[in-house]
Amino acid sequence: MILLGLLFYSGELTQIFSKRNDFLGKVIKEVKFKGNKNTPDSDLESMIEIKIGKTLTKKILDRDLKNLFNSGFFYFVDIQAEEVSDGIRIIFDLKERPRVKEIEFVGADEVFPADLRDKLPLKDNEVITPQKITKSRDLILQKYRDEGFFLAYVKVELGKPDAKTNLVRVRFVIDEGEEIPVSKINVYGNESIETSEILSVMEMKEEGVFEGGNFKESSFEKDKDTIVAYLKSRGYLDAELIREGTNWEIHWENPEKKIEELSS
Repeated sequence: MILLGLLFYSGELTQIFSKRNDFLGKVIKEVKFKGNKNTPDSDLESMIEIKIGKTLTKKILDRDLKNLFNSGFFYFVDIQAEEVSDGIRIIFDLKERPRVKEIEFVGADEVFPADLRDKLPLKDNEVITPQKITKSRDLILQKYRDEGFFLAYVKVELGKPDAKTNLVRVRFVIDEGEEIPVSKINVYGNESIETSEILSVMEMKEEGVFEGGNFKESSFEKDKDTIVAYLKSRGYLDAELIREGTNWEIHWENPEKKIEELSS
């Protein structure tokens, strides 16, 4: 058997064949796949132009290699060929990326795992890629920010791929950290309407005896729209928030302790 194709590994393209011209221009008599544990042959056939009865060309060969690699299903793609009666046999040698067997959340006490699961690009039985892992972790962190947990930390753990199925258990280990209380809400520029009126329509509250008053970025964004809508309902149709002056700041009671937490 003679190596015919190109090897893709981790995005690098390397030529590893020297007798390609011995096979180009010959009729394809048989097409075989090996190494595809979770991708059916029928799916692979729909991705490639190499078909029984076609003549092998460099253009078809190069396109099929790129299409298979760019599908994201494989981290290694190689095409091999051997002589058969009146033509050639093509063998696609593939190494698949693992797929998700199960997604587990550890430490998710303040946020429902179902709420996290719905947001992730990783789903059961789908291909695992570094991009999906990174995006999933970032989405979980953003969900915690929305809920007021700015010190949350997420670590991703991948189990060992099953030798038969190539399925992997994905675990998100979450340290939720502490919630951040709202010590003070300042409103400026409201000359005709009392600050207390504006604060009363807001979802976010200052920390007090009867209210938690924890900061949530989602509430902050929602309240910006709520304030403008309220002012317009009171007849101030041109009311708007000045973007440059509408923000939030975090101040630590014990800065040294918080810096230590963030760096640990």
